[in-house]
Amino acid sequence: MSDENIKYKQVIVMRKFPSLRTGKYIAQGCHASQIAMAEARINHRKWYDQYLMGHIVKIVVYVETLEELENIYKAAEKANLPCSWIVDAGFTEFKGEKTPTAVGIGPAPEELIDKITKHLPLF
Repeated sequence: MSDENIKYKQVIVMRKFPSLRTGKYIAQGCHASQIAMAEARINHRKWYDQYLMGHIVKIVVYVETLEELENIYKAAEKANLPCSWIVDAGFTEFKGEKTPTAVGIGPAPEELIDKITKHLPLF
């Protein structure tokens, strides 16, 4: 497959919480996206550049548990995809507890990300 036929995307995986404010979800997802983008810019520059020249596809999905979030992150790392692990500091929502909230994966070829996230429901 030639480079011009490869589709790139970024997937943000959110961990669901019973009563988290919408704004907090948005902030955590933004952190996940931004940090994964920075990692891609440094370590996967071709993917980063191709993503920014294309349609900039970003998908947000969710998991229910910390274990699921950890497994997604480990799978992305193992696949050598640009990724981020986001831990909230706990200042506003989590009663002082540092709490893992999100994972960013990509930008990367969508077929590589789909192997890890395709089964997850949209957020």
